[in-house]
Amino acid sequence: MCSIALLFVGIALITAGQPPLWMLMAYLIPCFFCLGILFGNMNALAMKPLGHIAGVSSAVVGSLSTFVAIPLGTVIGQAYNGTVTPPAMGFAVLAFSALVLMYWANRDQPEPVVVSEE
Repeated sequence: MCSIALLFVGIALITAGQPPLWMLMAYLIPCFFCLGILFGNMNALAMKPLGHIAGVSSAVVGSLSTFVAIPLGTVIGQAYNGTVTPPAMGFAVLAFSALVLMYWANRDQPEPVVVSEE
């Protein structure tokens, strides 16, 4: 997602924020596919240690997601200027931010052991 977001920011800048519809759709379809795959899995991972209180943890994760999304969406929405450049930049910045936060959150996790069948 980070790669295609960065690629599309370049396309948006080259086309002055008015890329052809097919290019926009060719960007948004895989981008939303990635988001659809990520949301369910990330929510499941966030709630894994809280299985005994699944309802409460689901509500907390949903609330936190909303409370984080509101100010970020507001900033990107206020930057909208009639072109696709601000949303594309928002997608790219937030995708890279999520990647950095994932690496930061997993920094202390042990590497998985791979058992070879030799």
